Amino acid sequence: MSSRGKALSIVAAHDPAEVGNTVDTLLGRARSTAAVVVAAGNGGDTALGTVLLSRLDTIHGRGLSGRLLYSTPDTDPARFHPPVGRTAGPETRSTRVPLGSMLIVDERAALVQAGRRAHSDSMVVIEDPAAVRTLALLQADVWACAIRLTDGAPTGHLRSYATLRVLECLRAGYIDDVAARELRVSLRTYRRHVAEIMKKLGATSRFHAGVRAVELGLLSPEE
Repeated sequence: MSSRGKALSIVAAHDPAEVGNTVDTLLGRARSTAAVVVAAGNGGDTALGTVLLSRLDTIHGRGLSGRLLYSTPDTDPARFHPPVGRTAGPETRSTRVPLGSMLIVDERAALVQAGRRAHSDSMVVIEDPAAVRTLALLQADVWACAIRLTDGAPTGHLRSYATLRVLECLRAGYIDDVAARELRVSLRTYRRHVAEIMKKLGATSRFHAGVRAVELGLLSPEE
């Protein structure tokens, strides 16, 4: 990694070896966390994203607390199919928020794609604490609203008619008995559907599930 000791340094994106060495250096210094963002979709595949995906086993093997976020502005997050499959590794989510590929370690250093173009000419290593902290907060905010993926596969088809009807009941605030009657299913079946949907959305409450459904475009915002 060039210009070591400076708050900012430039990495040539067209040199896979330099990109790989920089990623390995940052991961080698990581003590606890590694947050990865990979720009995916139309024109989003990057040299940095490719290298980061190839280092997921390293993150898992070193026992780091990792998270992998796919930025898929051209794809419905609920239907996004990650390009790699894994049996173990960081928790994975997908978002429509447009982000460039990046790696943040311990909230102390970051490697960021300079622009979201697939053939961006350079990347930037950031070691300024305030700047890295800002990036980490941005990534955390987007992560909180992203859809959870399991084992590199979509968590389910959230746009089915039955699922949308349940989400509408949750947003309307119906109690379980009323919602079950409205949908003409047993109370037990309704509650099972609710539990499955909340898990897929990564929701912490029924109200949160309704909010997440609007954020993901599954339900239209109420007037």
